[in-house]
Amino acid sequence: SPPLKIAVIGTCFSRSMFRSDDFFNPGYKNLFTVPLTFFHSSIISLTSNRLEDPDFLLTSDLTSDQVFRYIEVEFLKNIKERIFSAGIDYLVIDNYSDSTLETVEMKENCFITYNKYFAESIFKRKFSNKKIFTPGELKHIDKYRQAVRKLYSTLQELNLDKRVILVGGRLSIFKNNSELWHSKMNWVKNTNRNWDVYDSIFLEEFPDAKYIDMRSTNWISDVNPPITGGASPSHYQS
Repeated sequence: SPPLKIAVIGTCFSRSMFRSDDFFNPGYKNLFTVPLTFFHSSIISLTSNRLEDPDFLLTSDLTSDQVFRYIEVEFLKNIKERIFSAGIDYLVIDNYSDSTLETVEMKENCFITYNKYFAESIFKRKFSNKKIFTPGELKHIDKYRQAVRKLYSTLQELNLDKRVILVGGRLSIFKNNSELWHSKMNWVKNTNRNWDVYDSIFLEEFPDAKYIDMRSTNWISDVNPPITGGASPSHYQS
């Protein structure tokens, strides 16, 4: 049978298993292809209103190939059309972005994810004086639940609401076998607490989702992973 088509809405937690380097999963292409990835975008942003701002096409640090393919959706919000045209079999999702990244309300019900691409871009000058929603705050949690409901109804229309896998990744408290991430422990614990909240909301709103439960903190991060960003509580050993 041909490989299953997977779309990913997430981060390295749900995307790196679909990498064929030796460190990750060299044989995965026999089983899966990944025609579509939404990377480091909040579900709040992806389900919000389109941002009509042609300036992003003129911002050179947003239009490089590496960035544009992940940034375009932040403006167009064309997630439904792209999932439909990719003809996918399953959707693999993780809540890392919603658990860690602020969202910026550009205008009413129109959000952008304050991810690394925007943090490094001159475009972020447009975020001054805008309302910021921070993970863990009640207004962010409420907005997230609304966004997940919207995603659910979109996937129902595409007959994919029963073909969703939520990767419940968590930040590792360990760097290499027994050493703790002392310097980052507050961030790790806060993120993992948030992540519990967002995963539980997602699973309430997606009753048929399968959950890959990684809440145990026995995962060990690698201080030399072959991945952008390098040593991090979010980059596990092979």
